[in-house]
Amino acid sequence: MQRDLVRAAEGIVGGLAGTMLMGTVMKLGSRLPERLQPPAPAEHPGEFMVSRLERALGRALPRRLHRAAVEGSRWQYGALWPTLFATVAPRFLRLRSLGQAAIAGASLGAAVWTVGYAGWLPAAHLVPPLYRQRPTRSIASLLGHAAYGIGAVVPIYLIEQRLRRRRLLRRLFR
Repeated sequence: MQRDLVRAAEGIVGGLAGTMLMGTVMKLGSRLPERLQPPAPAEHPGEFMVSRLERALGRALPRRLHRAAVEGSRWQYGALWPTLFATVAPRFLRLRSLGQAAIAGASLGAAVWTVGYAGWLPAAHLVPPLYRQRPTRSIASLLGHAAYGIGAVVPIYLIEQRLRRRRLLRRLFR
């Protein structure tokens, strides 16, 4: 139980790092030629989700809470996937090197991109389906998500390595 909580905390740290990196990637992506820019959603996904919440509640949230929920949704979504990765992945794989962590991170980013851009974003009519998008736009978005995944999983790996060394040192000096 305690180990799972530590892994979840590692995932949250990784998710925050990956989300910060994704913000930078998105700013840089806006400087690309238009045909290479990732598809822009018709509505901010966080705004979409908060408006759905308000509809379910039957009332609007106070303006400040609404804005905080929209901004917070980006961080929550960004931290969710690495937290799941950090708690579930160790049951199936062991990252033995920084390179393996980077590959696992790129794979996580690709999975997040797939869930979003091939899944819920087109289903919510926030972006067109992939078959209606320019491949170069989809590739740019996929690469940005791969960077997010690497930025999220590498910190998880580094924290885990440090904890492993500490446990080893404790065993040696008992």
